[in-house]
Order: sequence, then C-alpha cells, then structure tokens
Amino acid sequence: KLVNFLAHREDNVMYDSVPTNLQPNDISMENFVVRFQLNDVKSLEPGPHSAAEVIERFSQDEISEILDNGVVSFSSPVGGQRGRINSHERLESVYFRRLGELFFNLFLPPFARNAPVPSDGVDNEQNDHEQPDDEEKPGADKGRRKYTPGGANKLVKLSTFGVLDNLQEHFLPTSICRLVADLMEEGLHAHDSFQTLQDVQLELNQITENTNRLICEENSCKNINFRDDLTFGRSNEISTLLNAIVATQVQSRLFLNSVILIGGEPGSGKSHLLQNMQEPLSRNGWLCLKCKFDILSRNLSSSTIFLAFDEFFQSLSRMRSTSEGAEALQELVLLIEHQIPAAGIATLSQVIPSFRSLFPDVFRRVVPNDDGDEEIEEDEGIMLLQHSIDHSEEDSIPADTIKHRLHYFFERLIHAISSPERPVLLFLDDLQWADNASLDLISSFVMKSHFNVMEDENMHPHCFVVAGTYRSNEVDDDHLLLAHIRDFMSADAVRLTHINVSGVDGEGTKAMISYALQLPIRLTRELSEIVHAKTLGNPLFIKEFLNSLQAEGLMYYSQKEKRLLWDIESISTRPVDDDVAAIMTRKVLRMPPDVLYALSVAACFGRRVDENILKVLCSSDQFGGVIEILQRVETDGIIQKQGTYFVFAHDLVHQAVYDLIDVDEVGELHYNIGLQLVKDISPSNFPTGKESFVAIDQINKASSSVYFTDLSFRNHLATLNLKAGERLIETAESSSALVYLQHGIRHLGRDGWEENYELCLKLYESACQACYLNGFVNRVVFYAEEIDKHTTDFMRRVKAVWILIQTLGSSGKPEMAIEKAFSALRELGEEFPEGVTEADIFSTLSSTKALLSTYTKEMILNAPKLRDERKQWAIKIMDNISPFLFQINPVYLPIFGCRTVHISLSHGFCRDSWFGFLSYAHSVVSILADIDEGYRWAKIAGFIIDRFNAKSLLPRFKCVINGGVNFWKEPLQSTASALTESSKEAIAIGDVEYVMYGSSLSCVQNLLCGNKLSTLEKDIAVTVSGMVRMNQAYFLFSQLSLQKAVYALTGIKSDPFEIKFASMKNETDVISAFSATRPFLVQGVYFNIIFTAVLFRRFDEVSEVAEKYLSFGQQKSRLQDLFLVFFQGLAAFHMFRHQGRDTKWLRIGESSMRQLQLWAGHSSWNFDNKFFLLEAESHFSKGEYDRAEMKYLSAIKSSRTHRFLHEEGLSLELLSSFYEACEREDDQRNHLSRAIQCYKEWGALGLLNDSRFAGLV
Repeated sequence: KLVNFLAHREDNVMYDSVPTNLQPNDISMENFVVRFQLNDVKSLEPGPHSAAEVIERFSQDEISEILDNGVVSFSSPVGGQRGRINSHERLESVYFRRLGELFFNLFLPPFARNAPVPSDGVDNEQNDHEQPDDEEKPGADKGRRKYTPGGANKLVKLSTFGVLDNLQEHFLPTSICRLVADLMEEGLHAHDSFQTLQDVQLELNQITENTNRLICEENSCKNINFRDDLTFGRSNEISTLLNAIVATQVQSRLFLNSVILIGGEPGSGKSHLLQNMQEPLSRNGWLCLKCKFDILSRNLSSSTIFLAFDEFFQSLSRMRSTSEGAEALQELVLLIEHQIPAAGIATLSQVIPSFRSLFPDVFRRVVPNDDGDEEIEEDEGIMLLQHSIDHSEEDSIPADTIKHRLHYFFERLIHAISSPERPVLLFLDDLQWADNASLDLISSFVMKSHFNVMEDENMHPHCFVVAGTYRSNEVDDDHLLLAHIRDFMSADAVRLTHINVSGVDGEGTKAMISYALQLPIRLTRELSEIVHAKTLGNPLFIKEFLNSLQAEGLMYYSQKEKRLLWDIESISTRPVDDDVAAIMTRKVLRMPPDVLYALSVAACFGRRVDENILKVLCSSDQFGGVIEILQRVETDGIIQKQGTYFVFAHDLVHQAVYDLIDVDEVGELHYNIGLQLVKDISPSNFPTGKESFVAIDQINKASSSVYFTDLSFRNHLATLNLKAGERLIETAESSSALVYLQHGIRHLGRDGWEENYELCLKLYESACQACYLNGFVNRVVFYAEEIDKHTTDFMRRVKAVWILIQTLGSSGKPEMAIEKAFSALRELGEEFPEGVTEADIFSTLSSTKALLSTYTKEMILNAPKLRDERKQWAIKIMDNISPFLFQINPVYLPIFGCRTVHISLSHGFCRDSWFGFLSYAHSVVSILADIDEGYRWAKIAGFIIDRFNAKSLLPRFKCVINGGVNFWKEPLQSTASALTESSKEAIAIGDVEYVMYGSSLSCVQNLLCGNKLSTLEKDIAVTVSGMVRMNQAYFLFSQLSLQKAVYALTGIKSDPFEIKFASMKNETDVISAFSATRPFLVQGVYFNIIFTAVLFRRFDEVSEVAEKYLSFGQQKSRLQDLFLVFFQGLAAFHMFRHQGRDTKWLRIGESSMRQLQLWAGHSSWNFDNKFFLLEAESHFSKGEYDRAEMKYLSAIKSSRTHRFLHEEGLSLELLSSFYEACEREDDQRNHLSRAIQCYKEWGALGLLNDSRFAGLV
C-alpha cells in the first residue's frame, strides 16, 4: 500500500503526471499515515494515525486488518501535505535507503523495531585477514557499502551483523531480507540496483504473487527449478487458444468442429502451451484426450489416435469402484449405445479393445452361423451390420468400405461422448510425424464428411475440439499435413484457429529465469538479457542452457547469499550451441556408458517404451539390467516413468540419444532387440496386441541385408509382415499395412517368386489392396503388373485384377476400368459382343424372362450355392463394374443382368447374384415395359440377400430398387425417404459410392415429390460437400446443376459452379466436357434445366432442351425420364396454343398423355394428377372448356391428396391461365392467389419474384 501510494496509485487510479514533491527525509515511520473512515477499527479514532503508532500498539494480524480498512499515504511534516513520486522517474539512492530503513522497522518484530542496524565499525582493510563464510566464486560481489541508519556510511565486509543477517536472525524469508538489504545498501552491481520506484513495485508484486516460490525454504533455492505447469510470455497465445475453445462450446449448436493448430520450431513450447490448458479445462467438465505421434512409430500412427481413446475408456473403467466414477461411466455407455449400433461397437472394439469389457452384452449377442458369417440381433429402427470378428466378410465387400465404416463409427463415438455440457478436447502432438491414414481419420471426423450426408434433425449438439501441434520447420509445401490444413481452411464445417509459436520475448525470458532461480527479476535482469540473446527466447533452449551453466560450474549456490550466483562475464563470452539438439547431445554425452546404452535401447522404440516389452527383452543376457538403469536415472531429466511407460523428457532428448548410436551399430541393435521379441510370435496364431507390431518393427528397422542371410528366417519374417499387414487392413490402417507388406517383399528379396511363390503372391496381392485403399493408383498398377508378370494362371491373379478395376473406376478412369473388366471376363470365359443393338437387348431379356417363368421364389431361394470360383469372380466383376456402365455405356446393363441370372440358375447362387436379378428387373420395367414382372423380380433379389445374410449389401439394394423400380408402384414420397435411409445405412458400412448415389437420387426424388425446398437446399449442400470430401466427382456435376435449379426456385443469388470449380463455370461447360463420354450425366443436367423452365413457364425452352435430352436416346429407366414425358406434354400443349396451332405439338402432347395414363394404371398415387393435368391441357387446346375445367380441378385435388405440393401450385396456375383465356377474371385471380400460396408453402420465393406474379405476392 505504501509503495503503490508513493507511485501515485490510489484506488486503482494512476497519477504518473504528478511531479515529485516528497523529499527523502519525509520517508519515515512518523509520516507514514493510515487514514480511517470507520469508527470501529480497533478502538482508533477516525482520521490519520502514523504507522509508528499503529505498529507500536498492535500485533501483525491486527495491523493487517487495520491496513485492509484504511487508506495509506504520506504526510509532510510541514503542512501535512501529501507527497508523491513518479514511479518511472530515476531516483537518487537516498530515497531507497530511507525506504529500506522504513521496511526494516516494519518487518522486524516489536522488540527489535527502531534499533539501528549494527555495524562492526571496521573498514575492509582492517579485516582483510578474515575468511568469508564460503569461498567467493568468480563473478560474485566482493563487498557492499553498508548503510547504517543514524550512523556513518562505511565500506565494510558483510558480517554476521549486517542487514541481511540481522533480518534473517528473526526468520524472515530470504526474499524479503534481500529486498530490505538491497534498498539500504550501496555498492550493488549497477544492473542489480533499484533504479525507479517501479522496480520496488515489481519486486513486491513478485513476492506477494509467488509466495510459494519466493517465500520458501532455504534448500529449495539451491538448484534451478522449472515447473512444467507454468507458461511464461505467452499471454497472447493463451488468449487466442482460450477464445477458440470457448467459442466452440458457446456456439455448439452450429454443429461446427474446431481445429486449433499450433506451429513452431522444436522447443518453442507448443506442447507445453496445450498441456497447461488441460487441467483447467478438466476442472470445467472437459474430457481431455492426448496422443503423441512418434517418428519411430509412424507405421502405426493412426493406432496412436485409437490408443488415446482406449486409454481414456480404460481410465473410466478403473473408476468403477467409486459411485461417482461408475455413474459417469454408465452415462457414457448409454450414450454410446444410443448413437452406435451393436455392429458399430463391434467394429470399434477392433481398435479400442476396452469396448469389449464396457459392452459385454453386445458381444454376447454375436453368434457365428453355419456359413462363418456373424449375426447380430437388430435394434429397433437401426440397421445392424453383418460383422465378423475374423472379418471373413470383408473380402467380399469393396476394400475401401472397411476404412469408411470405421471412420463413420468413430465419428458417431465422438458425437456420442461430446456435448456442450461435456466437451471433448483431443490433443494431437507432433502432427508432422502423422501418416496419411491418421490425417485422413482426423479429417474425417473433423470435417464431418459422413454427418454432412446423414445429419439427423434430432441429434444433440456436440462440442469437439482438435488441438494439434507441429514443427513448422519440418512442414514444407509438399508435406501431407499442409494439404489437410488447406482442406480445413476451405471446409464449411470447420472453425480453424492457427497459432504460430516463436521464442518468448525478453520480458517472458526474464519472468521464466526469475521463477526458475527463485530470485526477483531485478537480480536476474542482466543474466536474462544475455540468455535471451543466446537462445532467442526458445523455452527449452533457455532451460537446458541454464542447466548446462550449473553443470559446468558457471552457476552455483552461495551459502552466504542464500541464493544461486553466477559468473556473468564468463557466461556472456561462453559460446552457444547452434540449436537445442546440440545442447541435448552434450547433456546426454555426460552420462556413464551403461546409462547411455540403456537409453539407446529405449530410444530404439521411440519416445516411449512399455515396461512390459522391456521385461521380455531383459530376460536375455544382452539386455539384462536395462530397466533398473532407466529407473535409476529418472531424476536426471532425461527419461521419466509415466504409468507403465518410460518416456523421454522431450522429443529432442530422444533424438539426441538415438542420433548418438553409431550408424554401423544402430541396425544391429534393432536386429538384436527384434530377434529377442519375435522368437515367440507364431504366424499361424498371430497375436492382436501391439507387442507383435513393435517386435516386427524392430526387425524391419535393421535394414542391412547382412542380418537376413538365412532363407527360412527371411520367409518367417516375410510371413510375419504379411500377417501384420492383413490385420491392419482389417482395421483400416491401410497406409501402415502397406509399410509392413513392403518390408515383407523386401525380406523375400529378388528371388522371392522362385523361392516362395505362394507367400510372394499373397504379399503382392495385399500390397495391391493396401495401395487401392490409400488411393495410390500408379502403385496398384505396379503391383498388379508384377503379379501378372510372374503368373500364367489367370485365377492366381484375378484378385489383383479385380482390385485394379476398382482402383481405375474410383479414381476417375471408368473407361479404363470397363476395358479391364471386359478383358478379365473374357479370361473367365464370359464373352460379350463389342457392340450391343436394341434387338440384342430385347432378345436377351425375352429369353431370360421365358426362362424365369418356370421358377418360383421358393425355387430360387432353395437353389444350390455357386461353387465354381471362375463364375463367382465373373459375377463379382460384373456387379462392381455396373455403376460405371450405367453412366457411360448403359446398354450392357441388361446383358450383364441376364448373364448373372443364367450363371446363377445353371451353376448356383452366390451373395452377389442379387445384383444380376435386380438389373434384370430394372431392364424388364424400362425396356420391356412389364412393370409387374420387373417389380416382382426386384423383390426376389432382396430375398437373395436375406438368404446369404448379406446385410452389408442392403444399402446398395435399397438404393437401386428405390431409385430404379419401386417408384413405378409405390408412392414417390416413400421411395425418396427410403433413399435417404439407404444413404445413412451405406455410410454406416463405408460404402461411399452408394452413399453418393443414394444421396443424389434422394435429392432428385425429394424435388420431384414437392418436399420443402428449404430442407432440400440443405440436403443438396451437404451432399455436394460430401461428394467433394469423398472424391466422388462422378455424381457431382449433376448435383451442382440440381443445386442451381433449387437456388433459382428459392431465390438464392449464388452460382454453385462459380463457388466450387474454376474449370466448370456453368452447365454449358459440363455439357461440352461430357457429351461424348457421360450421356447420363449430361441428361441429368438437361433435366434440371427443363424442370426450372417448366416452373417459370418458359415452355419454348422446355421443348428445345427436351430435344437435346432425347438426342442421347429415349430411355425409361430413370424417374427423370418419366417426368420428362410429363413436362414435354405440358410444353407441347402450350406451344400448340401459342405458336400457330401446329398439329405436331398436339401429337407430342397426346403421346405424353397416353404414356401417363398407362403409368397411372400401375401407380395412381404418382401419376394420376399428372395424367389429369395433361388431359386438362389437351381439352383446353381443343376448345373443350367444360371438360378442361373438370380435369384441372381433378388434377388439383389429386395433387393435394397425394402431397405433390408444387404440382398443386402448377395445376392451380394453369387453371388460372385457362380462366384468363375464358375471361373469368375473378376465378383467374382467385386460383392464381391459391397457386401463390402453394409456392410459398413449398418455399419457391425465387419463383414468386417472376413478373407474372407482380402485384399479387
């Protein structure tokens, strides 16, 4: 209070502009005044009382209470005027001496107050023979000029009767004793002396704010002491970090995920910054999970993420013994079971083993059936997947579905456990060492690629933050991480915060060193400035530099001073290491040889190593004693124990230890470690634990061929790598799997094909599959060609060919995929003509229809299973190539469907037979126009799926049947809803292709059945986002065209093409680019233009674009083909009435009307209103007004009854035009108003801006 008053701070107001008017002699106990405003303060009268009076009369506790209730000031002895001092003004030393004398009396106990500070009265020359208490070190102060209150100033040796010792005799804290002594004494080093009153303020603040540090026991000041839970000089970064985290929680209902990326050089404190946030966040209800990527464990880096979740759930399981812990665990278990079906929990258990103990009921419901598949009983409303613990089904599912299935359920898990009340922070350390699979996994749940497709309206808001650190000096423009950062920046679903951490500033260095040395900043200022210049403020560099000074004797503890001292001159001239790594290396080199060897063994495993693995290793003579040595050196700041792990103190410490291993010895060390660990691993019973992968990693790191001369041992290692790769593919670790498979191929060597053909073939096939999963097209081609080169039997290479076909198709090369597929089918004995005519298709369908007429559903379901492997592969290839044929060369689809039917009836049925029967059914409807026959066989295709318990195929089946067959018989609203559900189910098993296909069809059907445009606009936006995210450009351009149509109807002033793709500026560009290769895509774009033109009554445009649409062939295979007939009829009747009554228009209209009448016979729900409207337009065109009015009213009623809101509006508007022609003005205005209401309810605000509604809206 005293110093703050002197510095012009009273009641938190600054008065630095007040001139100095206080003289040194005014600073005394008598002039130190406490003014009271209350009457009940310890029997003192209100008004001013001198500090001397207060101190004389009351105890320290009572004084504290009095000061808390009083206003402190100074009064001049003459006139009672208050004095002030500018806190920034440099003062003469006498001011500080007088202030020190006052403090001296304040702090001393009552019996010693006002006693002069004793001096022996003898100068230095008289006492030169006396020895100090401890030997002075280089750079220590040789003496101080003592100030004795009331006496002369003499240069004396600091004796036991000096100010410092006098205060310490009364057990005052060293920091306070040093403060008072330094205020009262002259002769201090110029850099250590007080200069301004602000220096005194700062020191008092340090003491009061860090009482545990600066008012401490004497022995705790003897060593440099850094605390890991404190951060210095990072207030701006902490503020940015907190703002980003809090924003996520506050704005959780926006369904945004937050990504916080902290970049900086090694040792800059990136990880430290985030670590220190975790405890306060945890106290406020956050769940904090941490994982750290390791440069030596990159093979399993995505496992690192799963491990963080596994350790989190394990920690919850250990808390079951407490009621609070059991309650928290039960709450999370229920939330997870609500969000994730049993099949999803089974999938996640492969990467989060603790799920097996958390959800025992789920695994009790898993029962293998006779075919080796696995049945899981279904929960109401949720499709449960067929999921086999040994993953026998995955070979039959497209390979990338495994990864997407896992990603989807992982997203659901995050959504289940996070909420605004229980936010989740995932801390990912050292992202520069994460592999592509890990970054893909992170991007998957951060960018919500799956939720964008299947967002649930009643999902609770989640609150999830990913905070990652990376070394900016190791991430260049070509680094994988930078590509993902760019994705985050452009993603709508991500809130990205980027923080760059460099060295702390000079003030941060001062605070850090002051705290570490337990000294005020004033005493460490000069040292801090030198250290800051040498380390550039790198926190780790500062820490290790100071430790090296103490290790080298340039910093030492003085018993006399009760503090650390240092040789400032030697430090200032000491050469500095180039970087932190160099100083770490010198630190490690000081270790004894046995310690260095033990550390080297630990370093071979990465930054941390499990003690259980070391126990296995230490059972051999070569590595015995390693654990004991590591335990012994835990306190040296090199390595520490965390749970069951030995962890290096920092990445740079690990790097320093590992880099010190001789280049010629590191391979041998890895080899010997691996040899000891793999000796008990059997390929025939490959363990699932991480220990197996760690052991194989060690062998693989011994890259020199000198260690692998024995053929049987090389085969053994290759087999272990194959098993590891296969296991990782099953758990979606495809990039890690590829590393092991490549090592397996390397172990076999150049003669692998000759020495162990079967093993080599399996390695190359699995490598081919892993490359496909990673999207490495060229490498898939390479491995497939290697297999082809060494294999004459096609059946030995058919799996690689199948993978190649999938790779080419999904990577935007469908033409090449189709060519390769036809070549493979010829090898399998399935020949197809190069050109297919309409007569060929009709003949094939008719003969197949005749053949099937002799079969019942029961006969199909009881037919034998297909055992011929060649036929199985033929059906599989036809199944997988069909989606690409549908877009590029659809004439082959009926041929493929009929061929599959014939193979199944002749040779037996397999799980893929369903697609052939469904393709046949679709063709019968669209080509033979036998709707009832096609509908019946489409349903039987579903029973084939049930027969083989192939539940993972149900999303595909639902997508195809609802997109191509069911709308002929069932309400369109029903099929649209089923398509939406099929997309959700497809993403649940990772079938990305059918997610996009189903979502695309769903959006189209929701538009055509008149569902609310506001909802549809959102659905299309998330579907487009999902297509971009999942690299499904195949359906994207027609979806963008659909989005443009909806924008026009809703009045959104935006062009999706301009936003998404620079190369495709509009629909014209798409049509030009794909007219020759993608006819169905171009027809989809034309249809969206036609739909918009119909609603805007631009019927001449409808007729013109319909002609272009039909130039690609007149199909009846898609819903849009049927609607085109309807729209073309409306346009034709309009053109007849408004363009010269050309009878060709009447013929086109009448033809459309007959088609709609035929279709209405199969589904009155979908087609009655359209047929009625065309009838009305026909009668109007012919002048049959009474009949026309009746049919218009029938169309309006049917549209309303069958919930086609937009078509009700269209019928009302056309009736209004009819009344206008009949000059029935009131009826015209009335029905136009009703049309406007329908369009409003539909959400077509852009349509209502059209000029024809002027003055009515």
